[in-house]
Amino acid sequence: MVTHKNKTLTLAGNYDPAFVAWLGKMNLLSDKVIILGHVPQQKLKQVMSRSHVLVLASIEEGLSMVLAQAMACGCPVVATANTGAQDLFTDGKEGFICPARDDRMLADRLQQLADSPDLQRRMSAASLHKVTGIGGWHQYGLSMISAFQDQLVRAG
Repeated sequence: MVTHKNKTLTLAGNYDPAFVAWLGKMNLLSDKVIILGHVPQQKLKQVMSRSHVLVLASIEEGLSMVLAQAMACGCPVVATANTGAQDLFTDGKEGFICPARDDRMLADRLQQLADSPDLQRRMSAASLHKVTGIGGWHQYGLSMISAFQDQLVRAG
């Protein structure tokens, strides 16, 4: 649904081969769709650093670490509310948060970024600033460990 003459879609991560078959059946496969499969962390950092936006349109997921990873690479995020995005960034500042299953809103937000390179650059800078402001990736990990430990103590 997004129109842009230079758009590409890179899919990273494990996938079900039936999904790729479905893409083919729907005539959605082309040289503009790159399917990487599993990507080691070091290469993932390179992929995210070259990307204009990371999309995480999960139906159900806790706080997804891939959001913070993308932001640490200066990559704005378009994610559903079901990813824990609202706990990590501000809608409209570092990226966009959409309701789950709202493909129209998701496409509209991606179109906004495609139509406004300036908006994409601002969100990219804001994403990097946000992650740096929480102490970077290492500090974020330590904070997550501390939060998990607190929850375990309360539950125990």
